[in-house]
Amino acid sequence: MPKFSKNTGFQLKGFPFPGDKFDVKDSNIDGKGNFAKEDIKKGELIGEMVGDAGENPPVTGTFTTLSKNTNHQDNNNSVMKQDGDDHNLYAEKNIKSGSEITMDYKNTPKWVDKNTVGFK
Repeated sequence: MPKFSKNTGFQLKGFPFPGDKFDVKDSNIDGKGNFAKEDIKKGELIGEMVGDAGENPPVTGTFTTLSKNTNHQDNNNSVMKQDGDDHNLYAEKNIKSGSEITMDYKNTPKWVDKNTVGFK
C-alpha cells in the first residue's frame, strides 16, 4: 500500500489524498468531528493521524486535521494503527457516508490522552 502523508504536498496518481474521505463539521459528540464523505469499507485506510512520529509522536510527530478532530466513542468505527513512523486511521467496520468517524481513545498508543470525560 502506498504511504500517504499530509506533509508531502503531492498526491500519487490514482490514489485519493487522505482528507478526500472526510469533512470536518460540527459534532454532536464534542466540538468538531470528521464525517465520511463516502462509504468507507472495513479495513480501509481513512488517513494519516500523525506523520513522521517514530516512537515519540507528541514530541516529533506532525498532527493532521484527522487526528485533531476524531472524537472518542465507546462504539467506535475506526482504529489507529502504527505503520512504520506514521500512525494511520483505519475503518474498524463499514462507515456510511455522512457518519462521524470515531475511535475509542482507550484503545490507542500509550501517548494518547485517554480522558473520555465529557464525551457523549
